Amino acid sequence: DATIEEYCPEVFQELRQNECINIEDLIASLNPEENKESMLKIKESSGKSGSFFFFSNDKKFIIKTVKEEELKTMLGDFMKNYYIHISTNPDSFLARIYGLYT
Repeated sequence: DATIEEYCPEVFQELRQNECINIEDLIASLNPEENKESMLKIKESSGKSGSFFFFSNDKKFIIKTVKEEELKTMLGDFMKNYYIHISTNPDSFLARIYGLYT
């Protein structure tokens, strides 16, 4: 059993709605059982920063691990500024972030 915590759920819900991302589809894409093989490789193929990227099993999303410091930064002013920018610039080339979870 695992407990999943979502950070800034209201912000990410609105960002997903703006992009027509259905939460049920996101949950299905992030299903740990379906992504088990990629998750087991996290330790062996992390990048220079120690983060690990992989596609969800259905190839709809990219998952990135973050360290505690990066999470703290994202939950600070970054998230507010990111939300404002993406909401007011829908054609922005910035990568879309649809959730932060532990």
